[in-house]
Amino acid sequence: MRMNYKIYPTDYINELLKNGQRKKAIAFMSYWHDMEHEVKNSMSFYGKAFGVAKSTAHIWVDDFKKEVSLFLDHWELKNMSQYNYVKKTIGRLPNSQSDDYTSTPDQDYGNCSTTVERSIGRQSNEDINIYDDDGDAKKEFEKLFYIYNNNGGFTGDKERAFLMYKQKRLKIDLDELVISIGSYLNDGNVEKKYNIENFFKNEIYLKYVNQKIKIFTNGSWHLGKYDKDNEILILEDGTKGVLRKDVFSKKILKDEIIILGREVA
Repeated sequence: MRMNYKIYPTDYINELLKNGQRKKAIAFMSYWHDMEHEVKNSMSFYGKAFGVAKSTAHIWVDDFKKEVSLFLDHWELKNMSQYNYVKKTIGRLPNSQSDDYTSTPDQDYGNCSTTVERSIGRQSNEDINIYDDDGDAKKEFEKLFYIYNNNGGFTGDKERAFLMYKQKRLKIDLDELVISIGSYLNDGNVEKKYNIENFFKNEIYLKYVNQKIKIFTNGSWHLGKYDKDNEILILEDGTKGVLRKDVFSKKILKDEIIILGREVA
């Protein structure tokens, strides 16, 4: 009985077949097999094996390298997002209370922050943005586009989607975007799903991750994440507590909660 099976970037192979490039698809599987088993061959060898000129084999192998990198980046991101999700998820007891702390409601103390404190939360992206390079945005988008497509999502126009992603990318961490894409595309309660451009445009991702916020309470500002579904606030130092939605709304109106993204280091 054969027990060893391979995992290929099948969407790339299917794309080649769809475009009538069967020879290149078979060549890619051959290249993948050599890579997996650490079989080292020359470009001349691949030209003969693929039945193409050496120059064509060179172009193909360059394409294969890029596709393999995308495939491996996809699983690296999946691994990272899975780990981060498990690490950050609060365990629940039957009574819906956390199993590692005694939660107490956040009190609305009515404290007012100073002008200096409020200006900290309102720094412009230009002052503190560390993700403003177009190259970074393109690399991120290529990975997300691959994941969206690989999980059955309708991608739509790629260039328009990229332009929309550049507008929205700083509102959420990259690893959480991966989590939100997987959660959204596998959400059985959503019958008709958006293409990737509208996924970013309508900020659908915010429904599937905890919001990163800056909150003013007990006389000072704190960074944390808010689990709106369970009304749990988790501060950077690990402190957790209940933050009811009505209190959250009041603090938003009083400028005592500021929604953050990657623009804040």
